[in-house]
Amino acid sequence: MLPIVMEVVDISSGPSERQHLALIHNPDSLPDALRTPREEFERQARLILALRLFELGRVDRGQAAMMASVNRVDFLLEAGRNRTEVMMPDPSKLAADVDDR
Repeated sequence: MLPIVMEVVDISSGPSERQHLALIHNPDSLPDALRTPREEFERQARLILALRLFELGRVDRGQAAMMASVNRVDFLLEAGRNRTEVMMPDPSKLAADVDDR
């Protein structure tokens, strides 16, 4: 089996707005070995990365939700399903999450 490799590519449109794309190269056989369709494997990989960075305090729940391609409420629901520790947000932030849904 080939190793899983991560590569970061600069996709910035100019010096004022820096953006990077993280590419994770993995063998085509990996989703099959996990008995998961490729699209579901990719969704789970984004979610797991977002959950871990959120858990470590490296990103806030809005940033993590964006990484996982879900809204903030769904991200918090996924965090609960995955037993990721979350602190209860203050009421103003919670209202913003509900409005975001």
